[in-house]
Amino acid sequence: MKNHIIISLLFLSVGLSQREYNFNDLIEMDNGLYTIKFSDEPITGKIYDYFEEFKPYSGAIISGKKVYMGNLLNGQKEGRWKSYFHSNGKKKFDENWKDGERDGLFTQWYENGKKQKRGTFKDGELDGLWTWWFENGQKKDKGTYKDGKQVGLFTQWYENGQKKGEGKYKYGKEDGLQTDWYENGLKQKEGTYKDGKDDGLFTEWYENGQKSFEGTFKDGKEDGLQTDWYRNGEKKSEGTFKDGELVKLIGMWNEDGSVKK
Repeated sequence: MKNHIIISLLFLSVGLSQREYNFNDLIEMDNGLYTIKFSDEPITGKIYDYFEEFKPYSGAIISGKKVYMGNLLNGQKEGRWKSYFHSNGKKKFDENWKDGERDGLFTQWYENGKKQKRGTFKDGELDGLWTWWFENGQKKDKGTYKDGKQVGLFTQWYENGQKKGEGKYKYGKEDGLQTDWYENGLKQKEGTYKDGKDDGLFTEWYENGQKSFEGTFKDGKEDGLQTDWYRNGEKKSEGTFKDGELVKLIGMWNEDGSVKK
């Protein structure tokens, strides 16, 4: 009799775990758990949705294609989950969940089928190498994360493929040399950071390549000689600073080079 009870319970458990729910009938509660409409009870089972299916060449559309998205365990996403664009049926997300948090490989696509971003999660935080792309397929951002914070080299690009910015991070803060470029390939700004603060020599340029500013910083504050230029190359102002305060104004000039009075 005891064995019969155990077997019955096993069949009941399997049956419940295989229950299926339409994603559109679910509600995500404030606590992140999923329930069925008109119920507060977290659900367990396989989740599906219906998508339009496009027939190649003929252009005909067949509605009602059933696609499985993933599993819920006690109201939480668990294991591999996929979602699709309703407009064309192409994949939108492919992600992994553990104990209600993203954990493992994550990939997202644009509606045109090109990748949008790809990387890994650990306990719900970005962890490892991450890459982002523009909709045209050109790389947009690339860098490494640890516990949700940027670490090491991080690089950005413009949509035309030209490098936009590059620098190193430590525990999510800029640390070391950072360089930014204009879309035409010329430098825009370059300087060194320490623990997220300006620290060392900083130089900025106009889009035509002419220097616009140069000065030194310490612990995020102006410290030392600071010089500004006009777009035509004429000096605009110059002075020395200490702990962010002006110590000595060397001079101020007009755009034609004459001294300001």
